[in-house]
Amino acid sequence: MEKTTSKFIAAAVVLGFVLGAQIQAAGLMKPVNGNPSDVFIKSHKVSVIINNGFARTEVDQVFGNKSGRDLEAIYSFPIPEQASLSELSLWINGKEVIGEVLEKEQAKQTYEQQKQKGNDTAIAEKNDFKTFDVSVSPVLADADTRVRLVYYQPLEIDLNVGRYVYPLAEGGVDEERISFWTIDDKIEGVFSFDLTLKSAFPISEIRTPGYTDQAQISKQPAEETTFGEVHQVHLSTGEGGGRLSEDIVVYYRLADDVPARVELVPYKQSTESTGTFMVVVTPAADLKPIAEGVDWTFVLDVSGSMQGAKISTLADGISRVLGKLNPNDRFRIVIFNQAAQDLTQGYIAASADQVQNAIKRRNQYRTN
Repeated sequence: MEKTTSKFIAAAVVLGFVLGAQIQAAGLMKPVNGNPSDVFIKSHKVSVIINNGFARTEVDQVFGNKSGRDLEAIYSFPIPEQASLSELSLWINGKEVIGEVLEKEQAKQTYEQQKQKGNDTAIAEKNDFKTFDVSVSPVLADADTRVRLVYYQPLEIDLNVGRYVYPLAEGGVDEERISFWTIDDKIEGVFSFDLTLKSAFPISEIRTPGYTDQAQISKQPAEETTFGEVHQVHLSTGEGGGRLSEDIVVYYRLADDVPARVELVPYKQSTESTGTFMVVVTPAADLKPIAEGVDWTFVLDVSGSMQGAKISTLADGISRVLGKLNPNDRFRIVIFNQAAQDLTQGYIAASADQVQNAIKRRNQYRTN
C-alpha cells in the first residue's frame, strides 16, 4: 500500500496537548458541503492494552460516502483527560496519509494549497480542550475513507480499583456543537472493542457496567504467560451493525493484599537532551483512615478582578469548608493581591473559636 507523509498536516501547537471530555459516538465525520447523512460509519474497531495502569488505545474507523460526489468533511474525535495523541493516519483512495507536524498558521496554508491543487489532504486542529477536528479532502464518492489514531493515558487506581473509559455517549460538548453535529450512533458494519489487561499483580474482578450481557471476559492461562496475569474483554455488534449509545467503562480490581507501589516512567528524546519522568504513587487497599489531624492551607485571590460577586462566593466557600474541619485539624489562610499576606500568621488549630474568628476576618474582603 502506498504511503505519503507530505499531505496530512498537523499543527504543532495541537499534538501532545492534554485534553479532556468527550463527544458523541467517539469519532464522527461530517461533510461541510453536503447533508450530514451523506457520510456514515461503516466500521469502528477499538484495541486497548492496559499495562500496569497505563493504557494504549488504537481506534480504526471506516466511513462511506453515499452522496454520489466527492466531499470535504471534518472528522472529530475526543481524547480523554491526561491522554496524549501519538499517531494519526488517514487512508484516502487507498493511500495512507501520515501526519506532518507544522506550525499552526503554516499548517492551514499548506492544507489550502494542497486542496486547491486537488491533492488528498487533511489538517488536524485542537478544538478548545475537548476534541481534535481533522479537515479531510476529498472524501471520495462511493469509496471508503479510513481513519486510524493511537493515544496513551495513565489510569487512576483508587483503593486497588482501576477504571478505563472509551467514550461513545454524547457529553462534554457545548450546545452549539450538539446542534451542529447530528448525533450519529449507528454502525452499518462491525463495531468491535478488544481490551487486553496486563497486571503484575493478581486481578480479583473485572466489570463492564451496561455491557454485562454482551461483554466476553476471559483470563489467559498462567502457563501461557510469563508477565503475571493477562485478561481480555471483548465486545462486538457483529456483521449486522448496531448502535453506540453508552460509554464502554471497564473496572478492574486488584487483589486486596496487593501492596502500595511507586512507578516511574522516564523519557529522554536523545542522549544530549534533558530528560523528564512521571511518577505514579498508588496506595494499597488496606490504607488506614487518617486518625490524626490534617493541615490545610487556603491560598485566596483578593485582587481587583475578584471584587463583587466573585469575592463573596469565595468567602462563602471558605466559610463552609472551615466549618467542616475537625477540631484536631489545623488551617492557614494566605491571601494575595500585589503581594501575599499570611492572614492567620501560620497554622492555627481548627477549634470552634478559631474558625469563627477566621471567618469574620475573611468576610471583610467581601466588600473591600
